Amino acid sequence: MNEYNENTKLKAILKLLFGAMMIATAVWGYAPLPHEYLAELTFISNMTGGVLLLTDGILNLTGKGLPKILHLSVSSGLLLVFFICLATLATPTPFNFGGAFFFLHVINPLVMAFSYIFLCADSADSTLKHLLKVPVFSILYLLFDYILGNIRGHFVYGFYLPEALPIWLAALIGAVVFLFMMALGLLLFTLNKKAHKK
Repeated sequence: MNEYNENTKLKAILKLLFGAMMIATAVWGYAPLPHEYLAELTFISNMTGGVLLLTDGILNLTGKGLPKILHLSVSSGLLLVFFICLATLATPTPFNFGGAFFFLHVINPLVMAFSYIFLCADSADSTLKHLLKVPVFSILYLLFDYILGNIRGHFVYGFYLPEALPIWLAALIGAVVFLFMMALGLLLFTLNKKAHKK
């Protein structure tokens, strides 16, 4: 087997291992909790990233693969979790960093970013069109939280009460998140291009 095939196989195996770790730690952290906690971005993003890496790793072993934009979008979403969790360290009530949640809030987002940067050779005909797709995962989650919050009377993380968040303010927050995720996507995409530069 030539060097290229060996390298591809190694990358696929790493994706399988990383994906299994992300799923295992998500189950470890959330299995003891009430089912409503499954709506948290931490759980959804870690499970999505784990399934994505497992699926892509399996496909890579057969010479196929998932679109790289999926890796970029989910990686960016997990890094959003990472940055939010770090920001809470400066507050009186920081997020949980114990046990499985150290993986879910710190290790797994960094592993997912590592996987995208070094294990996925990304390319795009138009960088702008590519980056416009990056925020989709995070914006869909915000939309899910907004709808769910208005149904049950509270948002997942409780930063706002539904009655204190009119649609125009929700749209403004969504626009800010959209731009931030595009910038984060640009950073990851640039690092990916440098990592795979021939």
